[in-house]
Parts: sequence; structure tokens; C-alpha cells
Amino acid sequence: LFERDPDVTLGDVAFALFGPLVLPWPTKDEEIPGFRKRFKSLQTYDQSTWTTERFEVGACSVLLHRRGGTHVIVWYHGGGFMCGDSEDQLMNDVFGELSKRPGGATFDVASVDYRLAPEHPYPAAVEDSRAALACCLELKAYDTVSVAGCSAGANLALNACLGDFHQKNNK
Repeated sequence: LFERDPDVTLGDVAFALFGPLVLPWPTKDEEIPGFRKRFKSLQTYDQSTWTTERFEVGACSVLLHRRGGTHVIVWYHGGGFMCGDSEDQLMNDVFGELSKRPGGATFDVASVDYRLAPEHPYPAAVEDSRAALACCLELKAYDTVSVAGCSAGANLALNACLGDFHQKNNK
């Protein structure tokens, strides 16, 4: 439909659409691995508040952050489908604070490391999100399972739920 201008970056497009953003958009000369490294350097993930266990689910992995909860939240990180990982700062900040509140719920978080673009094009992340949710639903260690995500992760959380709903209702 259109030809890509090599001098226009994703950051230029985002600025034109949304104005100045605080996100670490790739520079014109930056390759994806360098951008991912810079994105990761902005996170200050604190593992000291969690007991963690990583397990493989098909082509992706899940980092289970345990605090002894009877509820698990399946978390899908943001990052435009091309960066981010299970050691997500937002997940740690939000759920860490919620779990510290007096009378607050005790829950664990299963943070999904879905495959990233461009190395793994669509529908890889969608397939991973659905596989991770299915695995967490089968854990049997939890009374309830919820899903949440940020940005691209919110898209995957919704997609995983819809996929699970359709699978159960189309049998």
C-alpha cells in the first residue's frame, strides 16, 4: 500500500500521532538487539520480594513469582511485541504494592515470556499467550486465575481469554 521511508522511525510516527512520549523508542540507526538492551536497562526489577520458578510452555517460558497465594495473575508484558520480558518492572511495582497492603489479597504472578517480533512474526506471540494461559489454568494450585497486561501485553491477555473462551464453547 505504501513504501517505507528509511529516514522515518517508529518514534517519528508515534510523535506525530501522540506527541512526546517517555518511551525509549528506537533511534534511526539502532538495531533491534541494541534497542532491547536499552529498554531492559531502564527497568529496575527487584526479585527480592518474590520466590521465582521458570518453566517452559511450548515455545515460550513463564516466570512464576510466588508469594504463597491462592490466586494467580497471568501477566503479559508490554513492549510493542518486540521488546520486554517476564522480569517486567511494571508487574513488580504494581503487584508488589498491592500485595503489601494490609488485608490485601495474597496472589502469585505468572509472567509470560512470549516470542518477540521481528524474529517471530505474528501469530507467534498470540500462540504463546494462549499456551501460557492454558498451562496456568491447569496448575490446580490456585483457586482463581486472572489475566492482565500492559500495552501489547494487554492485547495478548485479551486474545488469550478469547481463545480460551472460544475453545471451551466450540467443542
